[in-house]
Amino acid sequence: MTRVYLSLGTNVGDREEHLRKAIQRLQKDFALFALSSVWETEPWGYVHQPPFLNLVLGLDVPVAIEKFFVQCQAIEQALGKKKRVFWGPRTIDIDIIFWGYEVCQSSNLIVPHPCWQQRNFVLYPLLEIAPLMNPGGKSLSFWIQCCQGEDAQTVRRVGKLEGIELDTTAPLTYMDVKEQGLTLKGIVAIDRRNGMAREGKIPWNFSEDRSFFREKTRNGILCMGRKTAESLLDSFDPKERELWILSRTVSFSQKYPQALIFHQPEDMRDLRTNKTIWICGGREIYEQFLPLCSELYVTRLPEDYHCDLFLNFHLEDWFPHKCIIECHKSYTLERYQHERDMPSPEDVDEK
Repeated sequence: MTRVYLSLGTNVGDREEHLRKAIQRLQKDFALFALSSVWETEPWGYVHQPPFLNLVLGLDVPVAIEKFFVQCQAIEQALGKKKRVFWGPRTIDIDIIFWGYEVCQSSNLIVPHPCWQQRNFVLYPLLEIAPLMNPGGKSLSFWIQCCQGEDAQTVRRVGKLEGIELDTTAPLTYMDVKEQGLTLKGIVAIDRRNGMAREGKIPWNFSEDRSFFREKTRNGILCMGRKTAESLLDSFDPKERELWILSRTVSFSQKYPQALIFHQPEDMRDLRTNKTIWICGGREIYEQFLPLCSELYVTRLPEDYHCDLFLNFHLEDWFPHKCIIECHKSYTLERYQHERDMPSPEDVDEK
């Protein structure tokens, strides 16, 4: 099974219907795990034509790339594609952007797509559904910055494409969480080497960090893994915070009846709350949920506490906007904000 990302585009006739029909045909054989918003793109190269509607989607594909490419071409032909002008009008275009981590070069197919890093109509929707992707060793935010300038394509988010359902086993995306009206934020304390714990416990006794944690999360919801919960629940006050625990251990819910237990991140699709959900450990929880968070608060300690559990992420790739809240000799409080909470192209002057 290969995780594949496609770019779809159309600028002829009923553009949304062309996108919808192409996706529905793809879904007959492949699981759709991610679907971006629809973006309108001004024509580029050959400019004397109507604007395009574009989107990016993700499929789980069990067949070889050559067979899949033939299927995509068949869908294009079935929907009436007739490409008479290079970069010209077309009913539907289906481009393979990424085929897992593989590289393919043949006489009629090059993957990754040779122009992906030059196309805002690929980069912006891809950032929606695959924020952790780092093609070429760089974050998508980096490539978007490289793709700006006088000659950059003007893109505008239109909205979601109606009538398409994702595979229910697909992983949650930031856009899923946002559309549900959920607010997720992360909070963590780390030492000089990004260490979080030693032998299952926090190795520092730092009152300022505890005070900051209590103040920030008061009246909110703490979301954590089983091991983190076992180390914190003795001091947990259910009057001040709710508790959500990710655990596949059924008996755990019996031990802590005040906690809401869910077994996988995708269970959050059915959850509704107006309270802020605070992601607070351990490492697997951060790996699964930080891509869904709008902000991350970090207490950074200057010493090395010889931890054996680390936050092994480059935070700036996930949260490019960083500011210092407080700076002291014994600690620093930092706030990281998500790229997608910054102004989008339609919120600023057109480039």
